[in-house]
Amino acid sequence: PTGGEAGDSTEVGQTYENSINSVLVFFYRADDNNNINAEASTQIDEYAHLTTVTEEKENGSWVTNPVQVSLDLNTPYNVIVVANPGDISWAGTEEGRTLGGVRDHIYKQAWKESGDGYTDFVMSSEDGTETIIVKDENTSENNPATTNVDVERLAARVDYKETGTYKCEDNIGSVEITGAAIINQLTAGT
Repeated sequence: PTGGEAGDSTEVGQTYENSINSVLVFFYRADDNNNINAEASTQIDEYAHLTTVTEEKENGSWVTNPVQVSLDLNTPYNVIVVANPGDISWAGTEEGRTLGGVRDHIYKQAWKESGDGYTDFVMSSEDGTETIIVKDENTSENNPATTNVDVERLAARVDYKETGTYKCEDNIGSVEITGAAIINQLTAGT
C-alpha cells in the first residue's frame, strides 16, 4: 500500500478523534514567504481563547462564536489555530508571545489519555498560510471579520491489518504482518 498523507485513502476517524472543544487563535505578522515558518522571534500580536464551538456542519467545519481582539485596521495578520489546546495558561506567558514559543509548545501533548482511551486530540493549522484583515472600523460581534482555517491532528492514526499476506514487488516474496507496536509515542521533544 501507498503510505503517507497522500496514501491510498484517508480514514474519517471516530467522533471523539475529530471533536473540537476549545480553540486558541494566535495573530502575528510575518512576510508572505515564511508565514508559519517565520523567525522564531516573530512576536504574537494577539491571541484569543474560544471556548464555545457551536456546531459541526455537514462539510466537517466547526464554527466558533465571535471573540473581540485588538487588531490594526487594514493590516494582514497571519493566523495559527490550535484546537483542543488543553491548559492554556502558557498562551499569555513569555512562551506564548513568540511564534517559536507557540510552535514549540503545541506538540508537547498531542492528546489526553485516561483509563478508557484517548480524547481531545490537539489539532493545529494545516498549512500555516491563513491570514485575516480587519477592513471595517465597525467590526463587531454582529459584524465580525472572519477567516477559515483547516486544522489537522498532531498525532497520526496508525491502522494495520493483523493478518494477510502482501506480495513484494515482482512477486519475489511475500510479507505477513503478525503484530505491531508503536515505539515512538509523541512526548515532548520527539
